[in-house]
Amino acid sequence: MESQNHTGLFNVLVRYAPLWAHLCVYVWTCLIAAAALYFGQGSFMILVSHFSGVNIPTNYSSQQATVLWALLLIAPALFAFGFVAAVRIRIGGALFRKIGGISDWDAPVWVPVLMCLAAASVGAYDLLRVGAFAKLSAWTDYEAWVAGRWALFSTLGYFNFVNLYLILPVSAAWVILSIKGGGWKALAARLIPLAVVMVLTLFLFQKKGLIVSLIIIFGAVLLHRVLSGAWTRRMTWLLAAGISLLVAAYFIMLLIPVLSAELRSVRADDLSTIQQAEKHIEKSCESAGNTEEMIAKCKEASLFLGPLRFRHVLAYAILAPMTRTSLPAMHYPLVFPEERAYYGFDFGQDILGFGGMPDDNLVIWKRMYPNMPGGSAGAPYQFALYSQVGVVWALVLCIAVGAALGVMWQVMLADDISRVWRSLMGSVVLLFSIYAAIDSIRGSLLSSYGLIWPWLFISLVFFIGHLFNRRQEAMLP
Repeated sequence: MESQNHTGLFNVLVRYAPLWAHLCVYVWTCLIAAAALYFGQGSFMILVSHFSGVNIPTNYSSQQATVLWALLLIAPALFAFGFVAAVRIRIGGALFRKIGGISDWDAPVWVPVLMCLAAASVGAYDLLRVGAFAKLSAWTDYEAWVAGRWALFSTLGYFNFVNLYLILPVSAAWVILSIKGGGWKALAARLIPLAVVMVLTLFLFQKKGLIVSLIIIFGAVLLHRVLSGAWTRRMTWLLAAGISLLVAAYFIMLLIPVLSAELRSVRADDLSTIQQAEKHIEKSCESAGNTEEMIAKCKEASLFLGPLRFRHVLAYAILAPMTRTSLPAMHYPLVFPEERAYYGFDFGQDILGFGGMPDDNLVIWKRMYPNMPGGSAGAPYQFALYSQVGVVWALVLCIAVGAALGVMWQVMLADDISRVWRSLMGSVVLLFSIYAAIDSIRGSLLSSYGLIWPWLFISLVFFIGHLFNRRQEAMLP
């Protein structure tokens, strides 16, 4: 009976893992908040307006509302349909066997170690030359934390971030998978590359680097175990531990800069009574630069949350991931096509030397924050597609995106390709499914955290490793 239960878990969790990952992230970061804001949930709107500083759109025409809900509900349903249909199709693996090989040890063991050392060395040098190692305390100072991030963005280049975001964690995951045996010595050896990745990504002064690295590494380790046999209770605990670590890391990195600023503010004002706390809130609401409208929203939120600053910080921590893409998503039907014409389908034509890149993320940001300097606002991939080709074609393309993801995942589940290669590539596929819930397809593939780079890196290095092994075998007597 237990074996049957494990087999059922394998079919439900593993066979559709990218779909579950996509839907969970999409629901939490977009759908829940968008629904609450659209239907005017009072206290929720007060808090979101206060923490985001955005005027929440409420006046939709019937056509705009139809478009919004089609993108919010029908698009993910069609994505799921495309994925489920694709994973039921048997994909030939001849090409992938040539790239990934058949055996886990087709590539020499020293190859992942060399790649990891090279990526870590280049990453450490990049961080050293911008002085990041002298700014670790910036994590406890919000202004210094923001300044540290901008210093990195203004100094490091595109491929410097590709290395730190993706090549380093992928090569570290490969090293971990290449270590044989069990026991404490093997565990310690596996923890070394993990520790190196965590330390270096902390000096990027952002949550994304560390979270992406943990997804890649833990995803590869879990997939490697799953692909070796049936689902076990130990794997359930490993999955739970991995998710818990990700959530804890996210909230810790979200709260540390904010809490440190709050604690310094509290110590400066010596808040020992409720009356003093209320005065502190009013003073902070009326800080320099706040408009009368912002001050009113701040006081309204403060009245709702009360004088205890812990409640304010906790509310901010809970709402931050929920409003990351929901607020931008709600503006898309209002902007396109009434205020801005559709861009036309983006297939990277600007990279080929003609046409332009859609800048919907910049347009939406400007609409959300008309008085703030340049920034970008991310939204789930279907909203970016809508800004290009309209709602009907966007929904059709959702099926294609789901099917493409299903085809890739079907290859990962094949049993005649190197398990290490499938584990590494599969963790990147899982990451892509998460990206699609919060970013455009173009951004998910071609940005500095885009997944085209680890796919190319894994395939190229594996292919070179196989050629080296075959040449070595040919030289043997």
